[in-house]
Amino acid sequence: MKGMKALALALVALVGIGALGVYLSMQGLGDLRTDNVRAHGPSESAQQQGRALLARSLEAMGGSDRWQQLRDEPVEISFEHDWHHWVLETFFMPLEFSGQSLTLSLKPGSLDVGLKFLDGEWAGEAWGILEGETYTVDSAGVVSWERDETIEFHLHGYRYFFFVPFLLSDADLITYAGSRELHGETYDLVYATWDRWEPHESADQYLLWIHRETLLVDFVQSTVREMMPRSIVALSLTDYREVLGIRLPFSLKILEDIEVLDAGMHHMRIQSVESATEDASSLLRVRAAP
Repeated sequence: MKGMKALALALVALVGIGALGVYLSMQGLGDLRTDNVRAHGPSESAQQQGRALLARSLEAMGGSDRWQQLRDEPVEISFEHDWHHWVLETFFMPLEFSGQSLTLSLKPGSLDVGLKFLDGEWAGEAWGILEGETYTVDSAGVVSWERDETIEFHLHGYRYFFFVPFLLSDADLITYAGSRELHGETYDLVYATWDRWEPHESADQYLLWIHRETLLVDFVQSTVREMMPRSIVALSLTDYREVLGIRLPFSLKILEDIEVLDAGMHHMRIQSVESATEDASSLLRVRAAP
């Protein structure tokens, strides 16, 4: 019996040590700077090259002028969100179930965002952010205001996912990051971040992979400071379609490894992108509590 107790304690200790090791391994900050960025990124010529390359890419996706107009237009995006990684699905998935149908309401240039659940037991319920405050709406339309970091993180995340190439054009720091081959294609890279070139806790880093021939952004690598400071993930953007005067990807897959194009960690499939039928959707007309 004493031997079994000692074995059990040893196993618990090993699990604890393993968990501690995983925790410690995730400390520190992930860094997306390429060798080119480290050597030449802050130079004026590299910054001009990076901004010019991103500008050409945006023109291929509808143009900066149309994007500036769309920033203030109310838009509704209907989509499904599948989660494939069991750890994320168990501990981080904000939805009732994987594959749930949703509608996102927003003005792309604003941090005010609403999300409505279209099916399942949560059908008719909604989450939202308005003037920096998070809220929920039950199926009877009753609005409750309470700070919720999960709502804030995921709704801002959806906005980022759907409009990422355009939103990153507003980054403080943009520079050319070199070129690479990936999945048999040639890409020119653009690095974007805020405040300073080196990694820091207050801002994420982004690496846009711009296809040399199509000029479309096929991948965006990013750090995820808010969740795991060392973590780096990749967003695969495919099935571009023209909607509302710009080209948007209708398939957005989050990959653990940019070299592996399997099911990924989770996957958003857009069904439609439309102008809101009113001045703004009802979720964006909720008024914040005093």
